[in-house]
Amino acid sequence: MLKNIILTTGDPGKNIGGGKAKEDISKIFSDMGYIGKNIPIYTSKVRKYLYIHTKMRKDIDLTNINRVVFQYPTSSVRMTREIINYISNSNAELVLFIHDISSLQEDGNTISEYEIGLLNLADKIIVHNDVMKKILEKNNISSKILVLGIFDYLTDFSPKSKAYDKTVCFAGNLFKSTFLQKLAMEEHKIDVYGPNKLDNYPECIDYKGQFSPEELPSHLNQSFGLIWDGDSVETCEGHYGEYMKFNNPHKTSLYITTGLPILIWREAAMAQFIVKNKLGVAIDSLVNMDEILDSITADEYRIMRENALKMGKDLKNGKYTKKIVEVLDKM
Repeated sequence: MLKNIILTTGDPGKNIGGGKAKEDISKIFSDMGYIGKNIPIYTSKVRKYLYIHTKMRKDIDLTNINRVVFQYPTSSVRMTREIINYISNSNAELVLFIHDISSLQEDGNTISEYEIGLLNLADKIIVHNDVMKKILEKNNISSKILVLGIFDYLTDFSPKSKAYDKTVCFAGNLFKSTFLQKLAMEEHKIDVYGPNKLDNYPECIDYKGQFSPEELPSHLNQSFGLIWDGDSVETCEGHYGEYMKFNNPHKTSLYITTGLPILIWREAAMAQFIVKNKLGVAIDSLVNMDEILDSITADEYRIMRENALKMGKDLKNGKYTKKIVEVLDKM
């Protein structure tokens, strides 16, 4: 009988949270009958070369394998290429589960010819949202494309009841969130969590520390979670800001599973999902954050909070990944 594999790489970085999405997806696929395989990523060129040429094919044994779902990309460009080439030249179906499109993330607008070539080696591709699907199609990606919708977030954390107190949190890898240094809020503050804290935060920023993805939900007891990126408080700009037009930030799922409604840049790809499901507020700028928070009524907040709690249960149960597995198995 042919079997299926969910293939994940061990990317470095403790407490950054980047591995949480891959770990959750691997667990959900495994719970639904896929064979979970984890392969190492080496920073040493020698160890990487030796692994590729002596162990990789043994670790990823494709004998009697029907489908390989590979969580794309890895932290190594070469390993990513070698794995894709190996699977695409076998009899197994190759499905790429996209976490980031590297060249789009670096450029903010375009996908490199190199990455287009890699993506076109897949039989099927799972993307974050319809906007990401459209830009792949615009760049002549011929693979069958499936849309996830939102990342699941597996956790046992149970949010407590919460009245609206106009507080906001922001969680992430802070080296790229330079907009935080430019915030000027007079009446309210933002609690910030994550590694690579920057210097010279204004008084409205309260840095709370760095926690693992398992610990962090219990620290998020604010009214809103903020989805913003880049260098400016007026709009999301720069490579990281522009990339929000295409991706689903994983912190969105973190916030929702802790019961937090979302404040999100209006032009972000994820904004449509948030507004449609009444999970938060789409905003144009952070310049008037005090006014935005003051304008939201207790009743408006209560509705968003209830919707976040309901959606959070779905994300904690892996609903969206399970749907993708079911669609794949019917194709």
